[in-house]
Amino acid sequence: MANRPLSIDCSAKSSRWALVKFVWHLNTPERRFILIGILASAFAGAGYPIQAILFGNAVVSIVSPDSATDGHDPKFWALMYVALGKCQFIFYTIQGICFALTSSRLAYRTRTKAFTSLINQDMSFFNQVENSSGTLTAFLATEASRLTGVSGTTFGAILNSVMTLVAAIAVACSFGWKLGLVAASTIPILLTCGFLRFWIISWTESHAARATDAAGAACEAVSAVTTVTSLGIQDTIVDRYCEKLQAEQPQTLRFNIVSSIMYAASQSLVFWVTSLLFWYGSVKLVASGEYSVQQFFICFTAIVWSSQAAGMVFSYAPDIAGAGSAAAQLVGLLFTPTTIDVGLQHGEVPGQTSTGVMLSSVEFEYPSPHGPCTVLQNINLTAKHGQLTAIVGTSGSGKSTILDLIERFYDPTRGTILVGGKDVREYKLANLRRTMSYVGQGGWIVGGTIRDCLLSDEENVSEDEVIGACKSANIYDFIISLPNGLDTPVGGKGSRVSGGQKQRIAIARALLRKPRILLLDEATSALDTISEKHVQSALSGGGGERTTIAVAHRLASIAHANCIYVMDQGKIVDCGSHEELLARQGLYWQLFTLQETDTG
Repeated sequence: MANRPLSIDCSAKSSRWALVKFVWHLNTPERRFILIGILASAFAGAGYPIQAILFGNAVVSIVSPDSATDGHDPKFWALMYVALGKCQFIFYTIQGICFALTSSRLAYRTRTKAFTSLINQDMSFFNQVENSSGTLTAFLATEASRLTGVSGTTFGAILNSVMTLVAAIAVACSFGWKLGLVAASTIPILLTCGFLRFWIISWTESHAARATDAAGAACEAVSAVTTVTSLGIQDTIVDRYCEKLQAEQPQTLRFNIVSSIMYAASQSLVFWVTSLLFWYGSVKLVASGEYSVQQFFICFTAIVWSSQAAGMVFSYAPDIAGAGSAAAQLVGLLFTPTTIDVGLQHGEVPGQTSTGVMLSSVEFEYPSPHGPCTVLQNINLTAKHGQLTAIVGTSGSGKSTILDLIERFYDPTRGTILVGGKDVREYKLANLRRTMSYVGQGGWIVGGTIRDCLLSDEENVSEDEVIGACKSANIYDFIISLPNGLDTPVGGKGSRVSGGQKQRIAIARALLRKPRILLLDEATSALDTISEKHVQSALSGGGGERTTIAVAHRLASIAHANCIYVMDQGKIVDCGSHEELLARQGLYWQLFTLQETDTG
C-alpha cells in the first residue's frame, strides 16, 4: 500500500533549508559525533587520488623501477597500498560508527516525538481519511527513519565526494597540468554517468510504486477471498485484474525503452571519456616526450577513478528528497495546534465531593469536507451525583457523542458541560479523565497480558483488588482456567480473546480505576444474559459515590436507572423514570414494546 502524506499544512515545506536546520536541531546531542564523522569522511575522500599516485608509480616500477618516484621497486608500492588500505579502514570505520550512532538516535528521537504528538492529537485528526491507522503507523515505521537523509550521514558522503574531486584535480594538475585540465573537463560527463545510473534505478522504483491499481485490486480480492469464493466470482475478479494490468502495459513499455537507452548511454560515456584521455595523453603528450608514462597514469587514474567514485553521491538524492518530505510532515505534525491540549499542565483538579454532570444547551457539529454535520441540538441533561443516568434512543441519534463530549474527546460547538459545577475546560485534562472510566461497545484493550490490560498505568493496586474486579466483571473463572492466568497474552487488539471476554476485561479495568464518573457505551452488548445481570449489579454499585451515565440499546438493562433520557435525531425528546416514560407512551414506550415483542 502506498503511503499517503499526513493531512498537515506545513509552511516549512517551502524552505528546504529550514527543514535541514530542523533535523540538525534534533541531532544536537550528537553534534560531536557528526563532526568527527564528517572529518573522517573528508580524510577518506582523499583515498582515490592517493591511490592514483600509488598506481602510476607501481605500473612504472614494474617496467623501470628507476622511473618511479625515488626509484622504489614494486614491493615498496605494494606496501604503500597496504598502508593506504589501513588508513581507509580506520577512517571509514570511524565514519560508519559515528553516523550509525547519530542515525539510530535521530530515528529513535524522531519516532518518540512523532508518536507523542500523534497520541495527543484531537480526535478530529484521526477522523480524517488521510490519517488512517495504516498511514500513521507507516509514517512512524518508515518516514521517521528517512530523516537521516539530511543528517550527518548524507553530508559526510557529500563532503567525501567533494574532497575526492578536489584532491583528484590537485593531484592531476600537480603531476601534469595539461592532461590534468583536460581530464578535469570530463568530470561533469563522468558525474552525469553516475547520475544516470542512479536516476534509472530510482525511476524504476518509483514507477513500480505507482503501479498500485492492479496490486490494490489483487489485495482487495485476497482479503475478501471468502466472499469471492462464496459468490463464485473468481473469473470476474481475474478479468478485472487483467484489465488493470493491460492498462499499465503501454506506459511500462515506454518506460523500459527509455530506461534502456539511458542505461546504455551511462555505460558507454565512461569508455568514450577514457578513449579521449588515452588519445590526448599518449599521442599528444607521451609520444612527444613532454609527459612520462608515470605522469599519464597518475593524471588519468586520479580523475577517472575519483569521478566514478564521486558519482556515487547521487545515490543519496532519493534519501535527501525523502528526508525533505518526511521532515515537512514531522514539522507539521509537531507544530499543528490542537483544540484540546492533552499535555496542558495548568487547570483545576475535580473536587472530591460532588461529581454530578450537567450539559447545558449543548450543540455539536462534526467537521466534514462537505461542511459541518450537526449531531447534537440543544442538549440539556443532568446526571446527579451518585445516581445512574441512562441515555437511550434510535441508532445514530447522538447518544455516544454525549459521552465523547463528557470525556472531552471533543469540545461542544456551543453550550457548556459542567462536572462538579464547573466547566470541564477549566480542569486539567489529565485530572478530569482520571476521575472517569469509559467502557465502549468494542471493549477495546491494548495488547500485552491480561494483567497489563487491567492495570494500564495503575501502580498501587493489590492482587486482591485485581481479583475482585475480575469477579465483578464475571471474567475471573475464565482467567484462572488459562495456563498462565493473568499473565496470558491477549494479542494485538485482544485478538486472542472473544468479544465478550474483551468487554468483561474492559469492565474490570474500569472498576479497578475506582472512578467517580463511570461512562458506559453499550458496555454489556457482547455479554450473554446471565453475565449481563451479574455485571450490571457491579456497575450499578459504588455506594452512592459514583455517578454513572450509561448508553444502552437493551432497555431492560437500564430500567432501574434514576433518570432515562430518550434521544431522536440529535435531540432529547423525553426524560424520566422507566415507569414514567412507559406511561407517556412516547418513543421510549415504542422501543420498549418492540423489544419485548422480539424477545417474547
